[in-house]
Amino acid sequence: MSITYDTLLFDLDGTLIDSAPGVLGCLKKALGTLGIPEPQELKRFMGPPLTDSLKMFCGLEGQAAEKVLNSYRELYSTEGIFNTTAYSGIERMLEKLSAEGKTLAVATCKSEDFALRILNDLGIAKYFDFIGGSDIASGRNSKDKVIEYVMEKLGQPDRNSTLMIGDRLYDVNGAGKCGIGCLYALWGYGSTDEAKACGAHDTVTTTESCTDYVLGRQQAAG
Repeated sequence: MSITYDTLLFDLDGTLIDSAPGVLGCLKKALGTLGIPEPQELKRFMGPPLTDSLKMFCGLEGQAAEKVLNSYRELYSTEGIFNTTAYSGIERMLEKLSAEGKTLAVATCKSEDFALRILNDLGIAKYFDFIGGSDIASGRNSKDKVIEYVMEKLGQPDRNSTLMIGDRLYDVNGAGKCGIGCLYALWGYGSTDEAKACGAHDTVTTTESCTDYVLGRQQAAG
């Protein structure tokens, strides 16, 4: 039996936008400025909250991590934020889903201010009923906390008809903690192996197949 999804929560980096050039470029510069060796496979930083990545991949936490974060944010706010592109077909997908009466929102661990600036610059903020991001000062720094925040701002829609769409295990795990399914977008920074390992609800490879899936026009892949 197919499920009708009325509310769709989108991850930002790796799902709606390719922000890796700006993010990783500023991160490398921030680490270098503070004399911290660049870790291997920097692309691993795309997905988790940056505080988690600095701890996992650089062994940095506390004041050391805060120095990197402050340097990164300063650089990103002026140099990296607009070194970003929307993935091919994203606007067409959002336009179709909006026309079908779906409630669309963004749930990202990127700073909410950065998310708003990027989506407005790309001209696609208009499709979303709400754009929610992280706020370290208030403790909203994990995917599940961001999702709960967005759900509250949307008036607590039915979780059985709400779907998270993201590209990493953090999206899947965060959605699971909040009692909603997660559709794994394979055009982003993740992989088929990761999608299977983390228990994604299902996978899609293109924005067109994502649109069809949400609208019930194709069978689940798994």
